Amino acid sequence: MAEQLQGMYGLQPDGTQLGVEAVTHLKADELELAVELRAWQNHLASGAPEPGEQARRAAAFQRMVHEAAFTILNRLAAIRMADER
Repeated sequence: MAEQLQGMYGLQPDGTQLGVEAVTHLKADELELAVELRAWQNHLASGAPEPGEQARRAAAFQRMVHEAAFTILNRLAAIRMADER
Protein backbone atom coordinates (compact mmCIF):
# COMPACT_ATOMS: atom_id res chain seq x y z
CA MET A 1 0.00 0.00 0.00
CA ALA A 2 2.77 2.43 0.88
CA GLU A 3 4.52 1.82 -2.42
CA GLN A 4 1.30 2.38 -4.35
CA LEU A 5 0.48 5.59 -2.50
CA GLN A 6 4.00 6.78 -3.04
CA GLY A 7 4.71 5.64 -6.60
CA MET A 8 1.33 6.06 -8.18
CA TYR A 9 -0.37 8.87 -6.27
CA GLY A 10 2.60 10.97 -5.13
CA LEU A 11 2.06 10.72 -1.38
CA GLN A 12 5.34 10.34 0.49
CA PRO A 13 5.95 8.45 3.77
CA ASP A 14 7.36 11.60 5.35
CA GLY A 15 3.96 13.24 4.83
CA THR A 16 4.76 15.40 1.85
CA GLN A 17 2.47 15.39 -1.16
CA LEU A 18 3.45 15.92 -4.76
CA GLY A 19 1.08 18.33 -6.43
CA VAL A 20 -1.72 16.72 -8.39
CA GLU A 21 -0.30 18.30 -11.52
CA ALA A 22 2.93 16.31 -10.95
CA VAL A 23 1.22 12.93 -11.30
CA THR A 24 0.59 13.28 -15.01
CA HIS A 25 0.58 9.53 -15.66
CA LEU A 26 -2.85 9.14 -14.04
CA LYS A 27 -6.10 8.81 -15.96
CA ALA A 28 -9.03 11.10 -15.11
CA ASP A 29 -10.63 8.73 -12.57
CA GLU A 30 -7.24 8.00 -10.97
CA LEU A 31 -6.54 11.72 -10.78
CA GLU A 32 -9.82 12.20 -8.95
CA LEU A 33 -8.75 9.48 -6.51
CA ALA A 34 -5.40 11.25 -6.03
CA VAL A 35 -7.27 14.41 -5.02
CA GLU A 36 -9.46 12.43 -2.61
CA LEU A 37 -6.41 10.70 -1.09
CA ARG A 38 -4.81 14.08 -0.43
CA ALA A 39 -8.00 15.29 1.24
CA TRP A 40 -8.08 12.11 3.36
CA GLN A 41 -4.46 12.60 4.41
CA ASN A 42 -5.12 16.24 5.30
CA HIS A 43 -8.13 15.21 7.36
CA LEU A 44 -6.20 12.53 9.23
CA ALA A 45 -3.28 14.90 9.83
CA SER A 46 -5.57 17.53 11.32
CA GLY A 47 -6.60 15.11 14.07
CA ALA A 48 -3.25 13.42 14.72
CA PRO A 49 -1.82 13.92 18.21
CA GLU A 50 1.83 14.21 17.12
CA PRO A 51 3.57 17.55 17.67
CA GLY A 52 4.51 19.38 14.49
CA GLU A 53 2.83 19.49 11.12
CA GLN A 54 5.36 17.21 9.41
CA ALA A 55 5.00 14.53 12.11
CA ARG A 56 1.19 14.68 11.86
CA ARG A 57 1.33 14.30 8.09
CA ALA A 58 3.74 11.33 8.35
CA ALA A 59 1.48 9.71 10.95
CA ALA A 60 -1.50 10.30 8.65
CA PHE A 61 0.35 8.54 5.81
CA GLN A 62 1.02 5.51 8.01
CA ARG A 63 -2.61 5.43 9.14
CA MET A 64 -3.76 5.54 5.52
CA VAL A 65 -1.54 2.58 4.68
CA HIS A 66 -2.83 0.63 7.68
CA GLU A 67 -6.51 1.37 7.04
CA ALA A 68 -6.33 0.65 3.31
CA ALA A 69 -4.50 -2.63 3.87
CA PHE A 70 -7.02 -3.62 6.54
CA THR A 71 -9.90 -2.87 4.16
CA ILE A 72 -8.36 -4.99 1.42
CA LEU A 73 -7.80 -7.87 3.84
CA ASN A 74 -11.42 -7.69 4.99
CA ARG A 75 -12.67 -7.73 1.41
CA LEU A 76 -10.54 -10.74 0.56
CA ALA A 77 -11.84 -12.54 3.65
CA ALA A 78 -15.43 -11.73 2.65
CA ILE A 79 -14.85 -13.10 -0.85
CA ARG A 80 -13.31 -16.25 0.61
CA MET A 81 -16.27 -16.75 2.95
CA ALA A 82 -18.71 -16.23 0.09
CA ASP A 83 -16.78 -18.80 -1.94
CA GLU A 84 -17.19 -21.36 0.84
CA ARG A 85 -20.92 -20.84 0.99
